[in-house]
Amino acid sequence: MRRLASLFVLASLGAPIARANAASLASASADSAAIAAPDTTTTLVYVVRHAEKSTTVIGADPPLSESGARRARALAHVLRDANIRAIYVSKFTRTRQTADSLALRAGIPVVVVDQGDATALAQRIRGEQAGHASLVVGHGDTVPAIVTALSGRAVPPIGAGEWDVLYLVTLPARGPRTVIRLHYGDETPVDRP
Repeated sequence: MRRLASLFVLASLGAPIARANAASLASASADSAAIAAPDTTTTLVYVVRHAEKSTTVIGADPPLSESGARRARALAHVLRDANIRAIYVSKFTRTRQTADSLALRAGIPVVVVDQGDATALAQRIRGEQAGHASLVVGHGDTVPAIVTALSGRAVPPIGAGEWDVLYLVTLPARGPRTVIRLHYGDETPVDRP
């Protein structure tokens, strides 16, 4: 039914476009199994800052706010088909809570690591997760260092109000490493104490 609706819309755009897109839709359906197959020669690492923390809780280790909890669920939704095999977080509650929805959905444990040495963490991920996908949930000051240690490429600092940045670092067995900066969840979080 969805394909028929798509073809109807395409047909209204003109016969040449409809024929080309209808052929690509049919081809995409036939190739969907090939697209979903994991590439065992490339390691994928998703790196995010923890979601919004509560501003109403006093102390060094506040939990996520309501907006943060929504963003954590959005992260689990975005990465639901990414075949995440490992999740690395810092010792703080907010990083664990950011990862919990995805960990529960994927049925994998969350591993607490020291993020102070980005180079050691990058080496650990490359060693433990070669050919697989993993997630690192860090902090505004650790995420750029982790991405740089994994990829060899410098990335800009994360601003105080930037909660939606999601990096995808690809580490192929051969060839150049890549970094893609994405965004997820709500664009403008609103938390009022």
